[in-house]
Amino acid sequence: VLSHSDALQRLFYLTKSFVSVQPLCHSWATIDIFFDHWKGFTFQRDMAAHFVIAHRLLLENCSGERLKALTNDFLSLFPMHIQRPTSRNQHEVYIMSCNIASVLGYGTPVYPQVADLFSKKQSTGAANESAPAMETEYVSNSPTELCSQLKLNQAFQAIRLTFQTLFVLLRFSNFPNAIPGIHISLAFLWRVSFHRSVMEGLEATVPWQAVAGFLNSLFSHNTVFSRIQDEKFPIGEYETAPQLPEDFLIRGQAWSQFYYPNNFFKDTSGYGISIDERDSEEVVRRHRCLWLGVQIAKVSWHHLGYDSFEGDSTGTDLSYSLVAG
Repeated sequence: VLSHSDALQRLFYLTKSFVSVQPLCHSWATIDIFFDHWKGFTFQRDMAAHFVIAHRLLLENCSGERLKALTNDFLSLFPMHIQRPTSRNQHEVYIMSCNIASVLGYGTPVYPQVADLFSKKQSTGAANESAPAMETEYVSNSPTELCSQLKLNQAFQAIRLTFQTLFVLLRFSNFPNAIPGIHISLAFLWRVSFHRSVMEGLEATVPWQAVAGFLNSLFSHNTVFSRIQDEKFPIGEYETAPQLPEDFLIRGQAWSQFYYPNNFFKDTSGYGISIDERDSEEVVRRHRCLWLGVQIAKVSWHHLGYDSFEGDSTGTDLSYSLVAG
């Protein structure tokens, strides 16, 4: 991991190792070496440096003005990075994955409880079919301890960084680089939406209005409404492979394992996508985001809602909105 020259990529793999289904025991020593490189680092307008050092402070449970300043500097530099020429380096996915890991309490005593929640084995491969059982089990068996821990200072700072970053991505969603990061953020919110007491620790910080606006912007003449309203994961019948590049990056994380159907990653050794296929890739990603939005909106207690689609061929009858909590 330390051999990667890309700082965001290195931090991604290190934080992923903390929140994987099978965490790597040696990650502590490796991440300490990585962060040592950044101690006393002199930087000015280096977006990645601000982000990495902010995560070092989060992991060390530091707060205060320095963390706030680093976060604000990162957020001010991030838009310019999003607006770079369309890139395959997945920086926005790396950033949101690191942030999600921090929300889950990576490297802290809180994480094993969170991992246990998100790692429940299910009898079916379709995540949405098993969701009610997961919610019932969690609500009935757990006290409010986990929710309380999510409100601790470190967790609050992590939540703030995560959803302020998402807000920036949503503001600049007209740039292709932003969409993969938004996609995995919606996937995370979808998983959390199964567990009301956990969502209650996050929802006040989620930029729901911006989420609704983004989802509404995705509708087009080729939107297949039957797919996005179906409870089953939107797979197949596309012009390209159903896997997206970011799927392989979040694969194996405790929170993401029930996002994908069984055998979703089967026979992917030759997967690759060319420049000519990017339009098709964007169609897959657009449908995936819209599907996630519908599934989140189906949770009645949630902030996000949608007007049901009645079969209008123009597709204008389906739109996302905010509903009373």
